[in-house]
Amino acid sequence: MSRIPIHIRPALESDAPALGALHALAFTNSAFLAHAFPGSTLASRTAYLHQRALQALADPNITTLVATAFSSSTDQYSDKDTNNVSEGEILALVRWMGLSGSVSGSGSEKETSTSSPNSNTNTKINPSPATAALLATPPPAVSSMPRNEAVITSFANAMKPGREKWVGEGDIVLDLLCTHPAHQGHGIGTTMLRWGMERADAAGRGIYLEASREGRGLYERLGWGVVGEVEVGFGDMDVDIDTTGRERERERERVCLMRREPVRL
Repeated sequence: MSRIPIHIRPALESDAPALGALHALAFTNSAFLAHAFPGSTLASRTAYLHQRALQALADPNITTLVATAFSSSTDQYSDKDTNNVSEGEILALVRWMGLSGSVSGSGSEKETSTSSPNSNTNTKINPSPATAALLATPPPAVSSMPRNEAVITSFANAMKPGREKWVGEGDIVLDLLCTHPAHQGHGIGTTMLRWGMERADAAGRGIYLEASREGRGLYERLGWGVVGEVEVGFGDMDVDIDTTGRERERERERVCLMRREPVRL
């Protein structure tokens, strides 16, 4: 259960800048991003992921949900738990492929999370003129950002066989889950996952995902099993120093292919 009271709702077009910023912050130490966009800055990656968020919102097969804080009951939580969150602040986001239905509640998490009763989880937007222009012509921060197309293509090709093998007809794919670094460890990601798990179970559908080594444990605790592992090499780069001062190997990224079968209700 999330220790911060949250509201789960479909993402809006106006959320896209915040989604890009959250995505960039959550994957600051991603080996893939470091090699796919060499020399990029947090600001340029944020601009790129802002546009990616809009592309996802415009895709009818992708459902993007956000977890926002609400302050009506935050007084009962300590500053340590709430970390001075503001009402409406986006704390996490999740992208599901192939999930549809209505946001009709949050099941086992309803004590600390709510959801809009009549909102459709197909979050496809009809882009505003400004958004349509942004999708058609990337801003300079995106179009001029150094890109290593070989790395991007190699990573996509490495993931493709797993999806072809393990994603069956009617299955759901967890495409992205990220929580703001300042609010990790409070159960928000688990709440977001359980929301989708309950709907997948009700529909008798499996869920496939590709997890980092760091995220594998969370998914295993929630019923996913490892069905394969892929290691992608990105070239020569000995080590990098992340913000905590630890040395991280940045030449390779190991991805766990995981699948969860539906629990029969």
